[in-house]
Amino acid sequence: MIIRETSNKTRTGISIAILILIALVFTFRVGSYLDDQWYILYQSYAADILVPIAAYFMLCMNDHQFYFIHKWYLKAIIAFIVMTTSEVLQYFDIYFFGVTFDPIDILMYAFGVLLASFIDRIVLTKIFFKWNDM
Repeated sequence: MIIRETSNKTRTGISIAILILIALVFTFRVGSYLDDQWYILYQSYAADILVPIAAYFMLCMNDHQFYFIHKWYLKAIIAFIVMTTSEVLQYFDIYFFGVTFDPIDILMYAFGVLLASFIDRIVLTKIFFKWNDM
């Protein structure tokens, strides 16, 4: 199903739906249904992937108001820098989004931002004809 026109309200609505979906993953503790090694991986890295996706789509909700973040790669860079800065601060015992420094978290942030960019640029563009033309 392809939707021909995408308004700012539609873009904001889809972004909010993605944020709600991410919130539900944390609310219903999806990881608690996993076993052994999968549970450990989920606990270690799920938030490191999902939070950058949420940050990216929060920026998507506002990119029609702030022209400087209209390009997808600027949203990706901002989301990645914020998350990476948080991780670097943890190394210096300054706690913002977490308390344990792990360099693999930075890779997970990159993966989350790339996944969000893929969803934005490829998936949603196929569903909504003018998704990125606003």
